[in-house]
Amino acid sequence: IRDFCLSRGLGDVYKRQVSTQSTGSHCPRMSQLGESNKYQIRKAEPADIPTIIDLIHRLAEYEKQPEEVVITNQQLLEDGFGEKPLFHVYLAEILSADKCLSVGFAFYFLTYSTWKGRVMYLEDLFVLPEHRGKGIGVGLLGKCAEEAKRLNCKRFEWAVLDWNTPAIKFYQSIGSKPLNEWIKYRMDEQAINAFLEGKYLSLIHI
Repeated sequence: IRDFCLSRGLGDVYKRQVSTQSTGSHCPRMSQLGESNKYQIRKAEPADIPTIIDLIHRLAEYEKQPEEVVITNQQLLEDGFGEKPLFHVYLAEILSADKCLSVGFAFYFLTYSTWKGRVMYLEDLFVLPEHRGKGIGVGLLGKCAEEAKRLNCKRFEWAVLDWNTPAIKFYQSIGSKPLNEWIKYRMDEQAINAFLEGKYLSLIHI
């Protein structure tokens, strides 16, 4: 997770009209936060892809890396909503007048541990700033934890930026532990291509 519901600094809510085509009967089944503030958390559908894209961009803006987002609607459709989806998404929505407002999301997928078995990895957890402090972020995390348990995952993992102190404190308060002995490595697309072309072979001494 690169962000959490306690972080600050993003823009307006992504809005979409309530319709039977895009949301069916989703909105009426809201849990109550207050008299005028109702919310729900549900699995995303193909019609939600523009909402997911929007929230991904909001997260990238917060991390000051908006130019890094190159994912397209078509990629999300093919990779997440086909016969064998590579990821899953929970959306958090609130009901305002006759509109559903998508105010947060949890983006996760399954991976595997050779020591333990199935693992759930939470790539993103994000709630728009004007809707924080209502338990929505915790609710999204809880939904993922429930799914991890249902799938018999032995671990539930994520990452957090080292400067996101509120998120770090929260994660520690719920029983998760930092993996300080591990260093995360990454190859971007350019590095992968260069490695395969042999540009790094002279550096390998194993």
